[in-house]
Amino acid sequence: MSPRHRPAARVLCLDPAGRVLLLRWRDPAEGAIFWEPPGGGLEPGESPLAAARRELHEETGLPADAVLERSVVVQRDFEPLQPPELPAILDELESAGET
Repeated sequence: MSPRHRPAARVLCLDPAGRVLLLRWRDPAEGAIFWEPPGGGLEPGESPLAAARRELHEETGLPADAVLERSVVVQRDFEPLQPPELPAILDELESAGET
């Protein structure tokens, strides 16, 4: 599978202790587990800032205006790679109530 270009925006949310908010999700097609900051693809005609605000609110319920007007542009290709045992380890932690 070749990488595809999909413009997206991510939000780095820090609490007063400096911890970063990450969301855990499982890819429905492959079952791979990922930890990522809130965010997602830009809608047609949407600016990165507007997408970041929309995604933060949709995914967390936090107020959209919590996203400041500063950004860093990062180019990357997304090809999920992970050790084959990672999903089993995370499932075990989840069933033990540790995630």
